[in-house]
Amino acid sequence: MNILVVDDEIDFAVMLKTAIEMRYKSNVFVAHTGHEGLSHIQNNGVDLIISDLMMPDMDGLEMVRQIKNTNKDIPVIFITAYADVQSAMEVIRLGASDFIRKPFTVSSLYYSLDRLIHFKTDPEVFTQPLGLIGETSWSFTARDIDIPQFASDLANLLAKSHLIPFYERHSF
Repeated sequence: MNILVVDDEIDFAVMLKTAIEMRYKSNVFVAHTGHEGLSHIQNNGVDLIISDLMMPDMDGLEMVRQIKNTNKDIPVIFITAYADVQSAMEVIRLGASDFIRKPFTVSSLYYSLDRLIHFKTDPEVFTQPLGLIGETSWSFTARDIDIPQFASDLANLLAKSHLIPFYERHSF
């Protein structure tokens, strides 16, 4: 499996690469900008993308929009320190496989990767409802999603999580 990590924080990207290589027999490549990520995919192809949401040259959303124009089936995991409902909704519209909030544990990354790898052999893995994983990750299915219900579920999860100060400052 060829995995591309796209993150402008060089040390963080290298840490992700190392963590993935320790657990999976994969070729892990690192790009530090959205443009580098696009170039790598066009020249080499990948089986899975792990991308930061906020990057200076091109955000992860725009990079994935461009990738999904030519390869709709490539799984994407977004990782961000800037989690909000609007970002979560947009990653769902793009067909992302997971949305992990920084800081996170390596086990939550492994959980997401395990699900994606298992999905290749059992597509029913992603028919599970929205769930909060260790209060750091929202896992969801992009197929047949009811956006108003998702927003309501997400608001309820935020109300129960450690994101309460964010939730109280924003109306949904």
